[in-house]
Amino acid sequence: MADTLFCLDISSDAVTGVLVERTGKVTVVIGCGYVEIDEQSLESGIETVCHMAGFSGGECSLSLGLEFFSFRNLSLPFSDKKKIAQILPLELENLSATEMEQSITDFVIAESDEEGTQVVTATIEKSTLASFLRILDKLHFNPVTIEIKNVRVALHLADSFPRDCVVLDIRDTVAGLIVVSAGRIALVRFLRFNPIEGEKNSGAERLDLQVKKTLLASRVIDISAKAFAIFLTGIDDNFEPIIRQLSLQFEVRVKPYLLVQQPLVKIAVENGGEYRPGQMDAVFALALKTNAKNKFFNFRKEEFRKRKSVSELRTLLVKTVVPVLFVVMAAVLYLAYDYKQKVDTQKMLHQQIVQVFSQTMPKVTRIVNPLQQLRVEINEIRKIYSTGAEGSGEYTMLSLLTEISARIPPSYSVTIKRMVADVDTVRLKGVTKDFNTVDNMQKELEKSSYFQTVTISSASQSTEGDEVRFELKLELL
Repeated sequence: MADTLFCLDISSDAVTGVLVERTGKVTVVIGCGYVEIDEQSLESGIETVCHMAGFSGGECSLSLGLEFFSFRNLSLPFSDKKKIAQILPLELENLSATEMEQSITDFVIAESDEEGTQVVTATIEKSTLASFLRILDKLHFNPVTIEIKNVRVALHLADSFPRDCVVLDIRDTVAGLIVVSAGRIALVRFLRFNPIEGEKNSGAERLDLQVKKTLLASRVIDISAKAFAIFLTGIDDNFEPIIRQLSLQFEVRVKPYLLVQQPLVKIAVENGGEYRPGQMDAVFALALKTNAKNKFFNFRKEEFRKRKSVSELRTLLVKTVVPVLFVVMAAVLYLAYDYKQKVDTQKMLHQQIVQVFSQTMPKVTRIVNPLQQLRVEINEIRKIYSTGAEGSGEYTMLSLLTEISARIPPSYSVTIKRMVADVDTVRLKGVTKDFNTVDNMQKELEKSSYFQTVTISSASQSTEGDEVRFELKLELL
């Protein structure tokens, strides 16, 4: 499924937009727009660019021109990013033209070693950033990131270019300069140059002097070693004099930066708009991922952090609530099923109890509480079938029957024909298959704690010869 992103850049003199579609690893430009805002409002310029690019809503990223920021390079004695973020307002207090409470700052790490950390800071006034966001909010824009123009281009070069490089974004009388050294953003500056009126190519001469002074003062790269390259973005039709002048000044490779020549990048503008690499590559780069060693600047933080839109909140709500409701419904259904199973089991057990009670007490027709009623009946039987007068016998008839049944193994083929019990004696008459079974019965019953002695009163073969009749006398303890 294609992922669409609208990349928007706002500079002091122009608005540029690129509509990008990302499918797998391929990034395709499907719409673009460029408008100078000298004679129209910023809001109108953004609307025009959106119309030209064919953007009607969705995810977007924003970059702002370098002219809206102030930049500083600082050296700090520690490398922890949280500590750096805490100390920066104090370090910049005396270097900033405005109160730090009225500004918002971000930074990237240019170099870190045992001696300390070199950081590049960028600061923008909160009122400036808030004014841009108010206009974008009015147009229903909610940018994911707020970055600095051409920083992504520099990071992309850090991924693909093995040496140090300088990125120059050139306009009529201003230029943005970004230096990449050892794969990191090492310097960011905004330069102004004024061509000498009437002198041809004086703008290029003034620019090369500004670049040279800036690089010499910063000392982030050794320009005398000539081990770097210069890449140009910005104006499309006037690069040649600038390329010649910079090449003469620095004696290094100078060439336009063309993102469209990179692999997995395509231009397929559908609405007939003209893609201008010099002006639009810097915006297109917002859609590309980078493996550079330091991150890009992002001012979508603190009070300017991205807030969820109504549609995003609705989507998030659906993504959150639906699974929760599904889990709750599944839990309710499981509990209902489990409860029904328990109720069905309870009914089945109750029916079995009633059935056993009816078989045991067939004369009882009104069954209310079978367990309690059975207890009452058992107590009555115990009173009736005691071995003596009420309270005189230690053993009941039921307890004696239970003990005798437990002592005679089920494997013995024995049938008790008669049982007579008094206060101290129990007599058993019955039949079995052989005399050995009678002897074994005697031995088993003698083990009982109920009986003092067990005597075989008689044992004889039946006239048919197929069974043995016996009588046992059991003396109670």
